[in-house]
Amino acid sequence: KRPLALLRPLAPQPPAYAALARDRQRADSGSPLSLWTAALRLRRDLGLGDGELRWTSAPDADVLALDRGDVHVTANIGPGTVDLPPGAEVLLSSDPDAGRTVPPDTTVWWR
Repeated sequence: KRPLALLRPLAPQPPAYAALARDRQRADSGSPLSLWTAALRLRRDLGLGDGELRWTSAPDADVLALDRGDVHVTANIGPGTVDLPPGAEVLLSSDPDAGRTVPPDTTVWWR
């Protein structure tokens, strides 16, 4: 039996998918793979997999917010920007240029 990595795909992949390949994403600090790798590292380093998760946003809010200990997650799914509290330390952001102002379609992990 051949290892899965050596098997050929059943159908050819479109050329546009080349940019989504793991080797290309690994080299791109702004790729989804890099974001998820950083998020998993943060989860491990801060012990975020254990303990209580507390939702702090309303169910119909434009901002989803949750806390785990002293780490907060703010996901802006609305049309406007959201400011984090003064002194907030951004640990990770899905938009590296966001800073403490969270634009639409952006998630920030902070404390």
